[in-house]
Amino acid sequence: MGALAAAITKPFGIKGVFYKVVGKNINAIDGPCDYTLPPYNEYAKLGPAEPEKVAKKLKFEINHDVVIIDANDLGVAILGKSNKDISDAFCKNVFKDNPLGQSSEQTPLCIVRKIL
Repeated sequence: MGALAAAITKPFGIKGVFYKVVGKNINAIDGPCDYTLPPYNEYAKLGPAEPEKVAKKLKFEINHDVVIIDANDLGVAILGKSNKDISDAFCKNVFKDNPLGQSSEQTPLCIVRKIL
């Protein structure tokens, strides 16, 4: 169904319909593209298997909240959070322009702090 919706809307310049139809966390799958670091430019990659669990484990290890996101040219998806009180809207706003990039950066890490 997602592929059909994408095929219908793509000629009109509408992007991301496949992911909206297929559902949550399917957007964490990265497809092959020319600007990705080899060998990942030749095949699709699955998103993290247990992002919520990993976020909580990392919080325990580093003693700070953790949010695992997938940001790209189509938008931002919040995959896992160590603290439910962290707003999805805040995270999406911080990463809406994909500041960590999407090519040779590999697995970027970002520290976000409040300015007091």
